[in-house]
Amino acid sequence: MPRQVSPEDRKQILENHLNIGQQKAISYLPINTIENVLSLSVDEYVAMIEEKGHRAIVLSPQECCIKSGAVYAYSRQDLHDILRDNNEILIKYGWPIKSDDFIRKIAAEWQDRDSGLYQVIKRAFGD
Repeated sequence: MPRQVSPEDRKQILENHLNIGQQKAISYLPINTIENVLSLSVDEYVAMIEEKGHRAIVLSPQECCIKSGAVYAYSRQDLHDILRDNNEILIKYGWPIKSDDFIRKIAAEWQDRDSGLYQVIKRAFGD
């Protein structure tokens, strides 16, 4: 059942997740949130991401840790730069260095704060 949010809250959620770049290269929203809170289809949300010049990856529940599946938005160049700057640690842990593959990996495997990869992931999400 759709959850009602104010127009201001809806606008804020969209701004937080569409305004990606150097400070925050990746963002994601559960498909449930997109459809039931923002009242958008996945295709509409992906179009909004692409209109901003970014890329989107839609992942099913089987492909990620989010029960409803999720849409990941990312700035290709900014994520590439983060991955390049952290190439050694990614290779050390056997993690992908290509943006699409990296997003699929973080979506499928939660990392503990103790993980050596945590700082790279945190940086990519702008935390």
